Amino acid sequence: MSDSIPVYRSRDVKASQDFYGPLLADRRQWPSVAGHLEALAGRLQTGFQRREAYGEIARKNHLPAPSPIPENPEQLARLCIAREYGFPTWEAALSAKDPYNLEFEAALDAFLAGDLSDLAGLLQAYPDLVFQASPYGHRATLLHYAACNGVEIWRQQVPKNLPEAVQLLLEAGAKPMALAHVYGGAFTTLELLQTSAHPAAAGIAPALAALLS
Repeated sequence: MSDSIPVYRSRDVKASQDFYGPLLADRRQWPSVAGHLEALAGRLQTGFQRREAYGEIARKNHLPAPSPIPENPEQLARLCIAREYGFPTWEAALSAKDPYNLEFEAALDAFLAGDLSDLAGLLQAYPDLVFQASPYGHRATLLHYAACNGVEIWRQQVPKNLPEAVQLLLEAGAKPMALAHVYGGAFTTLELLQTSAHPAAAGIAPALAALLS
């Protein structure tokens, strides 16, 4: 995270980052995306068993009423993780057998930390990053993460200079009409932004909408 750029984080975003902690820090330690999701599900299962506060946040965000809620903590945790990462089922999440694209992950980390220097360097070294998609079920591009909506909770944060970071992506060729698969449909970044609370709370939603329109 950048020390010089203010970053807005809601209560749920902070709670998610604190709850998963080291499991979010370095994706190089996981041989596959599915292996990482299994570790996250294991942590959440422990949270449910211990009745930790974050368990209720996970339920609220990923199993809204009237969805049936499994009574088994393991099943509950797996379903929450699958849905948070854009997969319809746990079995679908386990199909993500490839390793992480570390350049994409680094660019996403820089983007959401407001580190324009690192982001620009990565885009110059790897120009195709703006066309690539997350390995998660939602298949969000870097640009989609600007909406802070429909993607994993811990990444729904808003650096104050997010409009400048979005401008960098657009100048590098990012496609505003690309679709992310969330909420049972397919949406552009602008469409997701229009129903997102986080950029609005950070006071930068109008600036982002102007760039994406």
